[in-house]
Amino acid sequence: MNLLWPKSKQALLETQRKRKQVAVERARQSRFLKKRIPRGKAEDIWHRIPLLTKEELRSIAPQRFHDEFCIQPRTRVVEYWRSGGATGRPLFYPRSAEDMETNLMAF
Repeated sequence: MNLLWPKSKQALLETQRKRKQVAVERARQSRFLKKRIPRGKAEDIWHRIPLLTKEELRSIAPQRFHDEFCIQPRTRVVEYWRSGGATGRPLFYPRSAEDMETNLMAF
């Protein structure tokens, strides 16, 4: 993955266009998220996708979270991250090795 700054505004817009498509394709693989994604191309529907809240994530029973929300198999989970818990109810997020690598590069 390339995390270098885009060389122009056009390059930035192209990266955004490509990554939006990837994000929409992945969201459509999730049982939970696919109901939220309108039909159409990512660039046409992006602004109509509702924001996801922690309360919506909390509505998924913990024992069903992985099967309903995640798209990677459990065998790909290498670590669980925890939200800050400022509300008193932290969330736990499964992370794959690819997630961890990307997070380290972005850091």
